[in-house]
Amino acid sequence: MNKIWIINIKDKRENAGFDSSKAKFDVCFKRGILAIGWVNYKEEDDVNFKRAINCLKAMKPDDLVWVRNPSTGERFICQITGTTKEEKPGTHPTHDDIGHYVSCKFYAVDDSDLIKFNILKKRLISRPTVRQSCQADLNDMTRDLFKSKTTGRSI
Repeated sequence: MNKIWIINIKDKRENAGFDSSKAKFDVCFKRGILAIGWVNYKEEDDVNFKRAINCLKAMKPDDLVWVRNPSTGERFICQITGTTKEEKPGTHPTHDDIGHYVSCKFYAVDDSDLIKFNILKKRLISRPTVRQSCQADLNDMTRDLFKSKTTGRSI
């Protein structure tokens, strides 16, 4: 059975000079990836980085991931389609913060979907950058919602 994850696509670089979280989300959406940044980051120095990378590496094809666009508030369920890859500095020069990523397909979720499947927005928030959902009912509701999105049939 596929796992359910929640990820924050954000960019907390100081003095980036632009809406870096929007830029990171836009790159992820256009490329069909979920990314954890920190290229050239000394990962051994940060337990949060290690935790985020380990979660990303644990994602498998067909796992489902809740994602929120930090600029618009739009929500998506992403279906993982590949395994984790590492991007070398300079590979994507317009946004060089992406370090590790996994391929996915984005499915838009609107408020009426959340209401229909009784999913509260506050349950889709992750304090760490990425975490696996351990809430059986949320996981089941997410799978049902995803199934309705991909089959076109209501459940």
